[in-house]
This record gives sequence, structure tokens and C-alpha cells, in this order.
Amino acid sequence: MNSKDKKDLSEARARLRFSVVGHLLAAPPPEGDLRFELRALSERAWIDPKTNLPQVYSFKTIQRWYYKALAAGVDPVSDLRNKRRKDTGHSPIITEKIGEDIRQIRRDHADWTMQLVRDELEALLLSESKQSRVPSYNTVRRFMRREGIDRRQRKSRGRAKIDEKVVPREVRRFEVDRLHALWHLDFHHGSRNILGDDGVWRKPILLCILDDHSRLICHAQWYFNENTEDLTHGFRQALQKRGLPRALLSDNGSAMTSEEFCSGLSRLGIVHETTLPSHPEQNGKQERFFGTVEGRLMAMLANEPNLTLEFLNLATCAWIEQEYHRKDQREMKASPMDRLLGSIDASRDCPSATTLSKAFMREVWRTPNRKCATIALDGVRFEIPAAYRHFKRVLVRYAHWDLFNAWLVSEESGEALVAIRPENRTANAESVRRVLSNDPPAQDISQQDQGKRGSELLKKYLSDFSASGLPPAYITKPNVNNKENSEL
Repeated sequence: MNSKDKKDLSEARARLRFSVVGHLLAAPPPEGDLRFELRALSERAWIDPKTNLPQVYSFKTIQRWYYKALAAGVDPVSDLRNKRRKDTGHSPIITEKIGEDIRQIRRDHADWTMQLVRDELEALLLSESKQSRVPSYNTVRRFMRREGIDRRQRKSRGRAKIDEKVVPREVRRFEVDRLHALWHLDFHHGSRNILGDDGVWRKPILLCILDDHSRLICHAQWYFNENTEDLTHGFRQALQKRGLPRALLSDNGSAMTSEEFCSGLSRLGIVHETTLPSHPEQNGKQERFFGTVEGRLMAMLANEPNLTLEFLNLATCAWIEQEYHRKDQREMKASPMDRLLGSIDASRDCPSATTLSKAFMREVWRTPNRKCATIALDGVRFEIPAAYRHFKRVLVRYAHWDLFNAWLVSEESGEALVAIRPENRTANAESVRRVLSNDPPAQDISQQDQGKRGSELLKKYLSDFSASGLPPAYITKPNVNNKENSEL
């Protein structure tokens, strides 16, 4: 029984007590007859407000009610309510030391039941002080509830141990007031294996993007992997169908926190928020939808013998549009489609598909090879176009799952300058090579240099050295060939 029910029961019992003695206050009996009136009331049966069964009250009890109501002021009903005991919330057997022992046991063993905590306390008290009187289970339970340590933290099967650094936080429901102001995103592992194109049974994974205000499914699609490539593939479809949201809430999965996905959200102006570790209730709307998928959609597909990924996606799309979007939800008291049509839209226009594909990429700096003007991306060599081969460092944007699409990016504006392609060594085996500069051929250099002027500084040095009268500081070596010819 909660506090509200207890308050209502106390009020009902106070009114019952006033109804028993109320006519004696309104029409006081003659002197000497009060005892007979109270005796007559004690012989009658009254309906108890808690059990709804007939209840007989003693002479002393009714007499106490009467004098209490008679001495009351304006509101005798309030004086007839059950009074709070002075020792409420305090147990004489739970001393300060025993209370600290109970708290320490709960801190050391957060997943223990209250019965196990009480048994551990009994063993601890008997081993320390040989105390014969040990608090009962109900006393320990009331103390733990009063202290707020009665909740048991259950460990989910297959999950890692709960991090001791995680601080428990209060749980509060929330909802934004605009359409597409906040999206939820998460993956869900299906409960049934399906046959892939390669003939292998696999478990499908559902990617779902859900609007917080309307519970509208912006996009839902089944995949075989939970990676960044599939995440961006489905999220781009949601953007093209519904527009750009203001914010996105997801968990801390590797795909959601990857550089390509986070960079794409930043370039599109979407605020990315992640849930706290070990607090999945922050994405509770998404988890609630996954429960509906298993309880409704997958239940209808239970008798499909040859379920494929293509048919599963088709059935999911049909179920969402024909049932989920049209069915009223208890919490909203409306369907997602009604919320969609009657809410203020906070979304923005979605850019083109090419812009979206360029957005969800990572950016890295590379230093090109000075001889062949190539760079390496994830073990694959790319050729830099001739117009940009003079760059000492280049900024490249690419996605690790699609190395065919990589772009040189301007450092100042962030715009894509030109696409780069992987090195094609077979094509480079041809002897054709382009000229990299506009310098004239070697045979024309002498003709080009005829009209050029010599160095004036060197002429000045030669003139000054000649004017000094000093001989050159070197000895001329005789020409061996000329000496041999002279001897002949």
C-alpha cells in the first residue's frame, strides 16, 4: 500500500468514527444517559473501510472517540485520524552500528536479496559481539526501504560486469515538443535466424530511427551486420525521407561513435548525444518499439518457412505503415500519424544524395610521395592529380568501406576539390608520360639563352679583382694531350 492509499484509508476511518459518535454531538443525550447510548453503539456492527466487512467496536473505544471529537475545535474529523507514532521510522534494535553494517553489506553486494542481507547481518553480529538479539527480516526490510537501499541490481545474462564507477541516477521520462527535434537510433538483434544468399543461416539486425515527439519510424531496415557502412546506408535514407533533424540520441556502439558517422552528423549540423554507460533506459522509446516488433511482427512471421532478408524488410515496411503508424499509443493517446500531422515540424531540408555520401566520410592528412605523387589510404595507394602534385600535404576525405570514392578537400573551405582514384599500375605500364612543366626542350636551351643577360654582380667581382693587381691564386694545369702532340 502506497502513501496515497494509506492517507485515503486514514481519512475513511476518521469519517467512520465521526459517523459513529456524530449524532451524540449534534443531539447530546440527557444527563446520565450517555453511558447507555455508548453501550448501544458498541453493540452495533459497522462496515470497516479497509475490509468492507462488519466490525464491532468496544465501549471504551467509542467513548474515547466521543471525548476526542467533543474536545476538538472546528474540524473534529482531523482529530479522529490515526496519529503518527512518535517512534515511527526508528527501531530501537537498529543501532547506529547495525545500520552502518547493513549499508556496508549492500555496498559490497548490490545484487543480494534483502533476506540474504539479513542473514549476512546475523552472521556478522554473532561473530563480532556474540549478540543474541538480531533484527528480524521485517525490521531489516523496513530499514532498507527507509534508507533507499532495498532495490536489487540484477545482472543481465551475457553482459559484462557492471562498472563500479557508474553512479546510479534517477529516472525521469522526457519528450521534446517539436517534430523531428530529436531522433532515437539503435540496432536490434532479431530473435529468428534467416537464410542468407550464401546459404548460411544468420541472425538479422534491425536498424531503426525513431522520432521522439511522434514515435514515428523515420526508417527501419534489416541488415546482417552492425557496422558503420550499414548505419550510414540506413540513416541517409531516413534523412532523405523525413529531412534533417535537430539532434540524435544513440548508445555508445562502435558504429555510432565511428569517425565517419560523427563527422557526417557534424557537417550536417545535427547534434549527437549518447546515452550514459549502463543506462539503457535513456533510449527506452526505442527499446519499447523493439518489444512491439518481436511481439507483433515476428510473431506473424513465425510460420514463414523460407524467410529471407528481402521479404523481412518488405513485411517490416508494410507492418509499420499499415499498423504501427495508424494505431493509437496509450501514452500519447494518439497514433504516430496523427502526431505527425498535428505537430510543429522542426526539420530542415535534406541535401542531395551526393552531398550526403560526401558528408559521412573521415578526413585525414597525408604527405604525397614527391616522385610519384601518391598517398596511401588503408593500405591502398591513390594517385594525386597533376594539378595538385605540388602540395606538400593534402587533406583527404574518404570512407573505409568505399575506397573507390575519395576526395581531395580544401583546407580553408572544406569543399571537395577533386576525386582521386586508386593507383592503376597496369595502365601505368604504358610508356606514355605527360610533361610536368612548360620548360623548352634541351636542344633549344642555347638559342633561348642567347638573348639573356649575364650576372652584373659577377662582373663587378671580376673588375674589382683585376683592379687589385693580384695574380690568380691557382696554377694552370698543362694539357696532356697538347703536350704529346707538340712532341710528335
